[in-house]
Amino acid sequence: MARDPNPHLAFGGGAHLCLGAHLARMEAQEAIGALVRGTASLDLAVREDELAYGASLFRVLAALPVALA
Repeated sequence: MARDPNPHLAFGGGAHLCLGAHLARMEAQEAIGALVRGTASLDLAVREDELAYGASLFRVLAALPVALA
């Protein structure tokens, strides 16, 4: 396979747009909303300077460790 490994998680675009993209975005939005509404508050589980960022053109967190306050 010429594209192996291909670890991206994009939904594509235009004629190649994933048919489930809108559903996946809506599910993610609802899940994050439920998490925020369902917890009294969340705090970082590590110091801010210990957060790890992924190798990307954009500043993207590799992980966001949180703890219930």
